[in-house]
Amino acid sequence: MLVFLQVSFIVFLFFHFYLDLERIGVTKELFWPTTAMASFFFYKKKEALKSYKELIFYIASIYLILYSSINGMIYLPESFVIKQKMYLKFLYYTSFFSFLFLVHKQKTKRILFVFTLLSSTHIFLSWYYLINSTRSIPLLLYSFLFVSCFELPKKFKL
Repeated sequence: MLVFLQVSFIVFLFFHFYLDLERIGVTKELFWPTTAMASFFFYKKKEALKSYKELIFYIASIYLILYSSINGMIYLPESFVIKQKMYLKFLYYTSFFSFLFLVHKQKTKRILFVFTLLSSTHIFLSWYYLINSTRSIPLLLYSFLFVSCFELPKKFKL
């Protein structure tokens, strides 16, 4: 059941990127290159992947980082920083390639989970945008889905 929810999360974000007309320019610039690079990376590492659950976890993490970066580029208020969107794209690609590097070094899922949360919340510079916004729903879903699949210590089990 949990794998079904994780796949549903990925499909939701995929169609959200694909069908949302408000962010069509940013989607072309970030979504398709990200999907192509991640597909190529995981194709080359297919022997190192232990299961499809791992692959689903990696793809959901990448899409969450992408989702928060695109929202930051669109909804972040304009500032006096010149070429703000260019810096945000650079920050996104840095997070994306750092995530792939951590996957390549075979870090644990918990480290990747924490890295994903930090990479996806950095863009919301104000807690107001993070808490009082429907754009934070995928972040909450991701946290719920992947925290629930970690093993709890025996004293916390029901």
